[in-house]
Amino acid sequence: MEPHRPTPTIDHPNDAQRLRDHLEATRQQFESLPDVVGVTLDGGLSRGYGDELSEIDLTLYLSADGYETWTSGRAPVPIGITVVDDQLYDIEIERIDTFESETWSDTEQWDRSYAEILYDPEGRLAAAFDDHLEPPPGLDHAEGLLFDCWWHFRLTTACWIRRGDALQAHYVLDNAIGPLVESLFAVNDEYLPHEKWLVNLSRSLDWRPDDWGTRLQSAMSTGDGSMETVHERRGVIAALWDDIDRYARDQSDDGLPVRWMQRTFYRALSHLVEAERIPLEAWDEAYGSRLLSMDPFAAVATVEAETVTLDATALADLTADDVYEWHYQVVEAVRA
Repeated sequence: MEPHRPTPTIDHPNDAQRLRDHLEATRQQFESLPDVVGVTLDGGLSRGYGDELSEIDLTLYLSADGYETWTSGRAPVPIGITVVDDQLYDIEIERIDTFESETWSDTEQWDRSYAEILYDPEGRLAAAFDDHLEPPPGLDHAEGLLFDCWWHFRLTTACWIRRGDALQAHYVLDNAIGPLVESLFAVNDEYLPHEKWLVNLSRSLDWRPDDWGTRLQSAMSTGDGSMETVHERRGVIAALWDDIDRYARDQSDDGLPVRWMQRTFYRALSHLVEAERIPLEAWDEAYGSRLLSMDPFAAVATVEAETVTLDATALADLTADDVYEWHYQVVEAVRA
């Protein structure tokens, strides 16, 4: 049985079958073009939806010589948005050997996870998808996204509330929404969609906070733009963030006593307290050496002779006045 994937949720007639019928009637003209070694269906239609505003998104994979020909003004068909037999198409081209060797971005991973291979006589596309389509980053990715959201709604918005600039505060809250919704995809072990589809596809995820759609609408509403609505929005975002953070921790067997965004700091400090001395190479592989220049590690760890060493006295003496609150929460959790 195929795993459930997020699909468009649109209160409008789905014309996908008509578009697929059109594609079936025209695909041969693309597959038979010189230098075409593969064709995929992409875009909204590959995700299960189409309407009168939709294009049929195709990617044509070309030999190296063919790619040079097509990109030098001698393409046998128009590239980009074009009309084919009264239907809008969006034709993209890829050089097949580059496609087989390149690293795929997060957005490409998401988009290509839905792609349908229509034409692949040599099996090169199937092999490339097997080689390059990675599993979703999942809970690991949620850590950074939840921090990004928190930084916007908790830390930065507080500055603009204190300074009395409601419009700037609303703008900062706007920038908390993207990582908030992306973190929901991450805890569902899903690829992160392009922003064009982010909110819409979130409605069909397997797990969502209770009343997700209504609460998200409130989180995105600026109301009359007043400081009062800043506080209202901020409260809604904070509650949704709490729900997603709690779900992330519940999905893990770590028994994490801090927020999910603090996981790496907690793990690293716990490891150092337990081991007392860790080879720098092992530390760098597990956590990254840059972490040692940040609190609380800068206050309680030293690096000598390629070894990271805990200063247990410094850790015991550390107070809430010595480091930022976020870092001290990690210290207290490790002590406990």
